[in-house]
Amino acid sequence: LEYLDILNKYRNEIYNKLDKIFIKYNSINVTKLHKKAKRGGFFGGYPFAISEENKIKEIKENFKKFNIDLSPYPWPLHHKMKIFNTNENELKNTEELEKKLFSIRIPFFLNFNFQNLETCLSNCKMLGLIN
Repeated sequence: LEYLDILNKYRNEIYNKLDKIFIKYNSINVTKLHKKAKRGGFFGGYPFAISEENKIKEIKENFKKFNIDLSPYPWPLHHKMKIFNTNENELKNTEELEKKLFSIRIPFFLNFNFQNLETCLSNCKMLGLIN
C-alpha cells in the first residue's frame, strides 16, 4: 500500500489517455467522470461499451489480432444475485447492456501500447465495425 497513490496516479494518466483515444469513436462509449469525481477501483481494467452489438464478435476478433486483452463484463448482475434478490426478476435493459460492456486490462506494470490501440480502432473503423 506504500506505493498505491503513485500507482493510481500512473493508472489515471493511462485512463485519461484512453479517454482521449476512445472519444473519437461514436460506437464506443466510455464512463464520463463528473468534474469533482476522482477515478479509482482500477482492478477491473478500463471499461467501455460497444454500441454496435451485431458487430461485437468481429470487433473482439480485431482486438485479438492486435494483442489487446478485451474482457467481457466480469461481474454478476446484482438483480440476479440471491444475496440481493430472491425473486426471478428480469431487467431487460440491464441484461442487454451487459452484452455490450467490455474492459481492456491494463498490465500491472503500467506499460500499455497506445499506438497499437489507435491502430486497432482505425482498423475497426476501416472495416466498418465502428464509426
